[in-house]
Amino acid sequence: MRLTADRLHVDVSADPRLADFVADNLGKFDGTESDTLLIGRGFGITPDIEQGPDGALYVVSLTDNVVYKISRRPS
Repeated sequence: MRLTADRLHVDVSADPRLADFVADNLGKFDGTESDTLLIGRGFGITPDIEQGPDGALYVVSLTDNVVYKISRRPS
């Protein structure tokens, strides 16, 4: 995910469909204009994603009642 220079927002400048900062998707589960923002699937309802001090992303899943840890593969 690309961030703005101040690291406070997601940089959507590479996708002209998001120039208006609105993902005009065609239907509830259609990713017409938000497909470039997709970072994962299968997490269910996710109210929060945070980066931990170890650099990994932690994804809260209300659907599965768990917290997923996403990290780089070991080399």
